[in-house]
Amino acid sequence: MTTVIEIPSAEEIRRVRNGAECRDLDRLLGDLEVMSRQVEAAIIETVRHGDETGAWAYDGHRSVAPWLVAASGISRTSANARTRVARFRELGLYSWADAVANAELGIEQARALGRAAANPRVRVHLAGSESLLLEFAQSMPLAKFLRVLEHWERLADVDGALGDDEVTDRNRTFKMGFVGSEFHFKGQCGAAQGAVIAQLLQQFIDAEYRADLRAAADGDLSEANSATLSRTPGQRRLDAFVTALEYAASSDRNTVEPVVNLVCDTTTLMEWLRYGIGGAHPVPDPSSIATRRCDAMGEAPIDPRVMLEAALSGRVRTVVMAGDGSIQSISRPTRFFDRNTRDAIRSIDAGCYWPGCTAPAHNCDIDHLMPHSRGGETSPDNAGAACHRHNMFKSDRWYSSRRRGGWSIQRPDGSTLSDAPPRGPTLVC
Repeated sequence: MTTVIEIPSAEEIRRVRNGAECRDLDRLLGDLEVMSRQVEAAIIETVRHGDETGAWAYDGHRSVAPWLVAASGISRTSANARTRVARFRELGLYSWADAVANAELGIEQARALGRAAANPRVRVHLAGSESLLLEFAQSMPLAKFLRVLEHWERLADVDGALGDDEVTDRNRTFKMGFVGSEFHFKGQCGAAQGAVIAQLLQQFIDAEYRADLRAAADGDLSEANSATLSRTPGQRRLDAFVTALEYAASSDRNTVEPVVNLVCDTTTLMEWLRYGIGGAHPVPDPSSIATRRCDAMGEAPIDPRVMLEAALSGRVRTVVMAGDGSIQSISRPTRFFDRNTRDAIRSIDAGCYWPGCTAPAHNCDIDHLMPHSRGGETSPDNAGAACHRHNMFKSDRWYSSRRRGGWSIQRPDGSTLSDAPPRGPTLVC
């Protein structure tokens, strides 16, 4: 049976009305996304059938992927990704296969799950986490889901993840030298050292940016804008790097008070603490991913051993999360200068909580979720990282937000502003 998908013409799309009370374009975008999934589902089923029947071998191809490349003109990378998704049923991942067939799973999310399923070191754990990972894929923004999936893979393959971390750490390197009249430097390291470098250097970059704003507006920051700044972002980054080195060599350290934040859940921290004093080696259950976290500002996962060492030594500040996502404790570093709760909130949220916004945490305000004017407390439970634009927009337009159990933002009419992938029927006949 053939399904006919009606795709509106460009002229029909331009006629769609959009306004504060009418979200026709939002709905149309969601419908078109689901349409694209329906097309992808048909391709995946064709690939699965070709794989099952051996149709790929008729013209002398070595495997399914080269057949796809030849027949579709796509890249080998895309062909491999589609092949992995087509084999969900073969691996017993029936709910994932059904979600793809019913256009209930985004294309990028399906391919990420396919990559995880292709890893033999974690495949044995998929049965216990299949439904949970599918729910995450269907409800989370893509970037957040990819971070969660990476963390799940580390929980499912602790020895492999720690081994990879050790290899990365052993391969750390830094090179520098003059090439003619230019000075070049290049380096690489593991996620833990990278987190320290990124967070510390970003604070110096922010200081250079503020200096440019003051210079451009003659001290009046309200009159400054990016177009009037004297340095490019790349120039500020390099100057910040030099300033950081000078800061490290100077006894007069008043410009920036650097601090590094690492975030961990209570269970993980206690498991590795017990191991550190002679207990059993932690073997976490990957299906507990919903309450697990061990990373740097919501970015790269961190080796739990590094987190434990940091928590015990006071070398960096650790923000410990409770199971419901609230802050349970904030350590006070002894090597770096203390900061207030704003830094802890930024380390938890990693960026602006507004759907679709990619503003990083260091460029965000700390928003009172319940406005202070309406009795909202100045406390971690009532705080969230929001870029200046969305902080003001939320206040001016009477939107509301809450953190518990994940972010929820309501429009003034009571409807919910979502950043989850669309889930539902599309326009078909």
